[in-house]
This record gives sequence, C-alpha cells and structure tokens, in this order.
Amino acid sequence: MSTPFFSSAVLHFCGIFGKLTTVDSVKLLKLLMMNRLNYKWTGAFLLAGALLFSALQAQAAVGESFKLGVLQYTILTENETGGTVSVERNGQLSGDIKIPKVVKKGAIKYNVTELRPFAFFEAGGLTSVTVPEGVTTIGERAFYSCKGLTKVTLPATLTKMGDSVFYKCLALKEISVAPECKAFHSEAGVLFDKEMTLLIVYPPGKEDEEYRIPDTVKVISDRALSDCRNLVNVHVGNNLNKVGESAFEHCNKLANIEIPDGITEIGHRAFSYCESLKNVKIGNNVTKIGASAFKGCKSLVSVTIGNSVTEIGYFAFSWCSNLTHVYYNWDVPEAEYDIYAGDPETLISYYPEENDTWEAATVGDQWQDRGAASWDPKDKEKKDSE
Repeated sequence: MSTPFFSSAVLHFCGIFGKLTTVDSVKLLKLLMMNRLNYKWTGAFLLAGALLFSALQAQAAVGESFKLGVLQYTILTENETGGTVSVERNGQLSGDIKIPKVVKKGAIKYNVTELRPFAFFEAGGLTSVTVPEGVTTIGERAFYSCKGLTKVTLPATLTKMGDSVFYKCLALKEISVAPECKAFHSEAGVLFDKEMTLLIVYPPGKEDEEYRIPDTVKVISDRALSDCRNLVNVHVGNNLNKVGESAFEHCNKLANIEIPDGITEIGHRAFSYCESLKNVKIGNNVTKIGASAFKGCKSLVSVTIGNSVTEIGYFAFSWCSNLTHVYYNWDVPEAEYDIYAGDPETLISYYPEENDTWEAATVGDQWQDRGAASWDPKDKEKKDSE
C-alpha cells in the first residue's frame, strides 16, 4: 500500500470516525476486525481507528475523579504524557496538610492546578494548609468554616481566588504568599491584591486589638474583616472608597470607627452586629448605606450621616437597642422600610434647619414614627469639640 493512499485513507477514516459516537466507533472497529471491509483499506482504518479510539479514551477521562489518601482529584486535562487535576478533601481531615504538586494515576502524572469550590468546606480539624506551586485557582469558599485552621501558605503561581475563600475561619492567624506571586500579597499575615489596593482578608484569629488599614487600600472586600473579634480600633486610610458587604460583621469588640470622606458606599451588613460600636460618623461622600449596614449594633447611641447620602437600605439601623440620635446633614434620603425596626421609641432623626425636603417628609412615615427635629450642624460640631 502506497504512502499517499495510506494517508488519504487515514484522513478519510478520521472524518467518518469523528462524526460517530463512542459506542458507534467501537462497533465500527469490531466490524473491521472481522474483515468485513476490503483488505486494502483495513490496515489504514485499523491504525486510524486505534489512534482515534485512544483519543476518545483520553477525552472520557476528563471529569473523572480518583482518590489518594485524604484527598480526591478530578481530571481537568489529559494527554498521553500527562494532565492536570483539581483537588478537594476525601472524608475527614485533621492536622497540617501539604497538598502535593504532582499526583500519579496509572502511568499518567497530573499537575495539581486548582482547589475546587468548597474543597475543604467545614474541615474543622484542619490546622494548616500549604498550597503547592502550580496551583493557579482557588475556588469559592474553599476553606469555608475551617474553624481550626490557623495558617495558610499560598504559591507564587496563584492568579485567581473565588468569593469567601476563608469565610468563618475563626482561628486563622496568618495567610502567607510567596513573594514572587504577581496577583496577591501578604503583609503581617493580612491578604491583599498585589498592589495593596484591595484588602481581601484580615485573619479573624489575629490577636491585635488595633489595626491601621494601609493608605493604599481603596476597597475593603466583602467579609474582609468579618468575625475579627479581637479588634477594638480600626483606622481607615484616606484613599478608601468602598466598604464591602459584611466587611466588619460580628466584630464584637469594635468600639469606634470614623468613615472618611473618600468612601462612597457602605455595603449590606457592613457593620452588622458590631455589638461594642458606640458612635459612628459617616463621611460626606457616602451616597448609599446598604441594607442592615448597622443592624444589631446594640451599643450604638449616635450616628452622624454626611451630606451626600441619598439612599438607605432596609433595616440599616435596626435592632440598635440604645440608638437615640441620628443626625442628617442634607436632604431627606430615600429610605427603604423599617430602617429603625426594633429601636427605642425615643429615637429622634435630626435634620438641618429650614430644610424643605425634611419638613415635607416628617409628616407621617417612618421618620415621624420615631420622632424628628431640626438641628444646626454647626452647633453640634462646636459641642463635640468642647
């Protein structure tokens, strides 16, 4: 059989084979083996079929999982010489875990490149994890509620992290990142993006009572400092412009925080259940206070709101059992229902003197339900400075 004929036969067969399902392809190969096709074509068809059948087997392997010890791997890619896998836990885990860089199944070696979403979900006995070089992705909530986890080491190859990776890791004290990593950076155990413009995670188990957020930070990400139950004072940099959802939720000892003028948005539940928070001053560029932003702050007595807030989400100041004074500096904002639910009946919303929007709004609705009165911001500033 000539080479040109052989090549054309292979190409012809591949074209036919490629249109068939795996089951049909196997049937066709059996037919060839039974010599029901012309001898001159059989050799070419068999060789092409063997090559394609091998490829189909490799494709079938993608998505399959296998277990090695306490970890389980799922095949992401595969060829004749190797492949890649994601990793997750296999049953109960305890102690310190070093995820392997390479694993082997049969004759094939796989590089570990991904931690699956929820990979170590609620692995309460886990105390530390080292993520190997080669891993590029950590899926959402990968270490969610690993309540015994104290330390995590991340590789230089990491480029992507999902949402709430370390949420509810209450004992976590340190996240370290390889210095060569181009996407993430750690400083004193706190996780940032490489440029330190985004604060990603402040480990809840850190014992410091005071923390100064670097001036480079522009955004505090969702849940970044949630459950940090040792923090008493947090100093916010002047370049900050957004506080994410649940950013300080359940910071039980947080007593004081001043939200600077650079911030434009306070996310939903941003300070909810900060039970020691007594006084809050919200800067002049904040336009939106999210739903339940200060819900359950039972020690909160006074809130002063800057002159740009136009929207307040539902339950924003609800179940603040000691809240008696909320000072507004501008026009009446658009407020969703029950922003003062569960608050004292003696609570008063103070609005700027001779403000027509407030004079109209305080007839009925939720403002009047808790009482409303005018005030002179200059007098309060003078009083506060005395």
